[in-house]
Amino acid sequence: MNERLRNGLVNLGLVVASVVVFFVIAEGYFAVFNPQIFDNPSFTQSDETLGWVNKPSVNVTIATQEFQVPVKINSKGLRDREYEYKKPEGINRIVVLGDSFTWGCGVEEKKIFTEVLEDNLLEKFQVINMGVIGYSNAQELLTLMNEGIMYNPNIVIVAFCIQNDIRDNVKSINKHMFILNNNTELILTNVPISRKRDDADTQNDLLASSEKFLRKHSHAYNFLYGRLLSSPFGKNLMVNLLTKLGLAEEYGQYNCIFSNTYTPEVQYNWNLTKAILKEIDTVAKENDAKTLIVLIPMQIHVNAELWEKSVRQFGLKTSDYNLSKPNDILVEFGKENNIHVLDLFPEFRKHIESGEQLYFYKDGHWNANGHKLAAELIYDKLIEEELIPLGGEH
Repeated sequence: MNERLRNGLVNLGLVVASVVVFFVIAEGYFAVFNPQIFDNPSFTQSDETLGWVNKPSVNVTIATQEFQVPVKINSKGLRDREYEYKKPEGINRIVVLGDSFTWGCGVEEKKIFTEVLEDNLLEKFQVINMGVIGYSNAQELLTLMNEGIMYNPNIVIVAFCIQNDIRDNVKSINKHMFILNNNTELILTNVPISRKRDDADTQNDLLASSEKFLRKHSHAYNFLYGRLLSSPFGKNLMVNLLTKLGLAEEYGQYNCIFSNTYTPEVQYNWNLTKAILKEIDTVAKENDAKTLIVLIPMQIHVNAELWEKSVRQFGLKTSDYNLSKPNDILVEFGKENNIHVLDLFPEFRKHIESGEQLYFYKDGHWNANGHKLAAELIYDKLIEEELIPLGGEH
């Protein structure tokens, strides 16, 4: 072994040893002086059709540095009170499909917008929360087809998460639950869920397993996650790092729907998403229900300071992006297909600019104020579009 190679290996060994020593010291410090909250108990289970579902009859407490909330899942796998499938006489039902915003990350059940909306309506209305953390519109469509229509809803609300849903419809772990044939026909695929693994899956599984181990056992990791990685800026920083390491999608995949110009791939994602939303509306109409799509903005997109900081971090230009573009597309889509659409973006930005805190800063989901505002805006939309009569009476 030549001298240069030997010196290189020695230096590499010193670097690795230094990192290990630093981590051990940091772990010891946090374990003694600043112990962290470790991984929370599970409240989901695997499902061959949907990938995962809420675990029925679970009663746990979820805790982070920002909140500690009880979570109770009913016998049918809903984060809601018990409902019989058969609708009681004289009752109108609203079924709400969505992801973690609908599920209510960080807030008590009674403060989730679905519950606040139900309280705002008269007692002749039931609002059923069918949200599941991480769900795409594809999973929401299957949820409606297989379970939602069993509640005989009068209205189906799709809580559409603006940054996540378009990506998740093609990038979820379920690997294309639906595809477009000839760019027009929606075709169900990979259901039941395929168990085949490819190299990317294996690589992602290794990363996920390592992250899961650290969450369960490391005080230092949980401190870092709580202070940096769970902030909007920190998440984007981590995405950039993982991209450079070849372990994550390009940053552009997270924000490309706001780009002034779309690539063919992004346009396909849009076409697929629109087809899924149209199918949700079709299923609703076939069951005598009306559809309302509610556009949920992410914190980073209604907070101008956070957005500009994120864009600058990656050397991009804000002039290359239009934050209202996807909202405008979906509003126009609703008009073209006679589907009601409520865009929360303008009112949420107005409240943020007035100094009101509507999100957990690190976690990024709505706090109780955000849920309350969303419920009020949805209620007003239901009245405005005459989806329910004035005052909520029938």
